[in-house]
Amino acid sequence: MCLNSNQVDNTISNFKGHEFWDSNFLQQCIFPINKPSGHSCYTYRIEFEYVKLEVLSSDPILLVYHNFVPMRDIKGFLADAESKAMEQLVANGSEMDHEETDAVRVVFRKIEKSIPAVDFKRSEIWEVSSYLPGGHYAPHYDYIDYKEGRHWDQDMRDFGGRFATLLLILQTATRGGGLFRQSYNLSLSIFLETVFPSLSHTISPKPGDILFWTNIDRIGNKVS
Repeated sequence: MCLNSNQVDNTISNFKGHEFWDSNFLQQCIFPINKPSGHSCYTYRIEFEYVKLEVLSSDPILLVYHNFVPMRDIKGFLADAESKAMEQLVANGSEMDHEETDAVRVVFRKIEKSIPAVDFKRSEIWEVSSYLPGGHYAPHYDYIDYKEGRHWDQDMRDFGGRFATLLLILQTATRGGGLFRQSYNLSLSIFLETVFPSLSHTISPKPGDILFWTNIDRIGNKVS
């Protein structure tokens, strides 16, 4: 079932920030669709652990690692993230170093071990985000588009642009909340689904799942 533009606009007439959303993009939130990827699901072993990988796109890369982090580690990470947010007096999130606590260290080292093609030590620190009911990110790209080199921040000078994003799901929302992507940082969120409109994929991850996608190609051009 699909809605026309007027019906979509009426459906979300009380939706704060709806003016930033294209009606075709909203269709994918209200009625999720998934374009056949032509790829498959795989299982591979790293030492004594199995990794469950779903390939949704190879160009640009869009991967889902299912049940990647056990719930015991998720609970520990979430508790430490909430404690850090309280210390910083931040309502909707906080930042944490890669191995700031024992629980965070366990997760980070598992990621390093299981996805060896990426040097995660050269990534940004954890950005921990949570959403109030109805909270969301409007459609956006994860790469940072600098108009001139003089505007670069230190991360851009040291590491270059965000070539990819890794998203760890700690907890899902009971209602509302969402992340909307058009297409090298680490982040984690509490929400219902992530939409990739250009790829026609809507993902409804579970706690412990990881999403990984590229933002620029191998020579630094932005992925669109």
